[in-house]
This record gives sequence, structure tokens and C-alpha cells, in this order.
Amino acid sequence: MSRVEAKKKILRVRSERRRSQRVHAVKSVVLAWNPARGQYLRVQAETEEINAHGALLRLSHPLRNGEVVELVCGPSHNWTLTNVVRSDPPVQEGWTPVAVALAVPRRDFWRS
Repeated sequence: MSRVEAKKKILRVRSERRRSQRVHAVKSVVLAWNPARGQYLRVQAETEEINAHGALLRLSHPLRNGEVVELVCGPSHNWTLTNVVRSDPPVQEGWTPVAVALAVPRRDFWRS
């Protein structure tokens, strides 16, 4: 395989990395988890973007990458376990962007 072909393959893999289409949607959610040293926490948050595999959330404070949290969505209290895959520094508006991956991808999770 030539260098040009290898670069094209890498670019194709990068562009195919997204497993499901992102949708901009603002939904109220609750996150619950038990930090390594502390009591069980529950915080309100909202979604920025959602897809069948996870979401980008707006939180009042950061979470640690790799942390497992329970995500509760909608009036039906639909819930699932998620894994924190990215927690960025707080933005100027005061909220922290946190990306989570659903433990079990579900296209219908966000419909509740």
C-alpha cells in the first residue's frame, strides 16, 4: 500500500468514526453517581447534542473521564448507565461540556 493510499484509508476511517448521526436537542436529564470518595450524587443537566450512542451534556461541574454514571431522561424516567468519555474545562457561560457514551446504544432512548 502506498503512502497516499494509507493516508486516504486513515482519513476514511476518521470520517466514519461517528457511529450514529448527531442531533442538536436540548433535553433535561439527571445524572447520578457515587464518586470514589463521597456520597451518592444527583445533578440536573441538559443535553446539547444526542445520538444513539451517547450525548454531549451541559453540567454545572466536570466529571472524570472513565467515570460510570446513571443517566435519567424524560418524564418516564427512562435510564441507562453511561461512561464519561470526555470532560472539557468550563466554558465562558459557566457550564462544563461532558460527553457520555451509553453502555448499550439505543436509538429510542431519547424519545421519552
